Amino acid sequence: MSKIPDVSIIEPHAEMLYGLIHQRYILTKQGLQQMLEKYEAGHFGYCPRVYCGRCRVLPCGRYDIPNQESVRLFCPSCLDIYVPPSSRFMNIDGAHFGTTFPHLLVKTYAGLVPDAPEKTYTGRLFGFRINELSESGPRMQWLRRKASPEVLQSKNYQMLTGSSAAQQTRARRDLKSSEPTDVFEGMEGIEEISESDEEELNA
Repeated sequence: MSKIPDVSIIEPHAEMLYGLIHQRYILTKQGLQQMLEKYEAGHFGYCPRVYCGRCRVLPCGRYDIPNQESVRLFCPSCLDIYVPPSSRFMNIDGAHFGTTFPHLLVKTYAGLVPDAPEKTYTGRLFGFRINELSESGPRMQWLRRKASPEVLQSKNYQMLTGSSAAQQTRARRDLKSSEPTDVFEGMEGIEEISESDEEELNA
């Protein structure tokens, strides 16, 4: 007569197996459809970023291997991930959703992609905007910007993303030479000081 196995020994392995099966299932057509319904119902919550306007988020993991990190929430608007607000989600392994799921869902259902956020928070001190090069300046503004349709369709951009190393180098050089620099933006009214004016100033 066989003994009943200790459930406490089997349970963690069964949970891990179920999570890995779940990770693969949600990548199937049927799984994506079910997750889409949950997403549209707002079951996964909303982005905590103010300028995302309560955009719905998707569960994801930063690793595909179990026991690395708990689940995170991906926002299709700002393209960033966040820690779930409820502590009960901290016991859910991020590998149960994996790194592929949120991006595959957004690619499959292109209508889910919201418009780029119209505003980006800018820190100010006494009304003056903090420079991005400052130690306390913003670090995420350029990450929030999305390329315009014209840029995405340009020849140079396509070469940058899907060509050989030599073609990518040429494309970068062409883009650099064609894009106007904004180093002196806002200084159009300042004229260059001539040598005679400089001598008068130094006199």
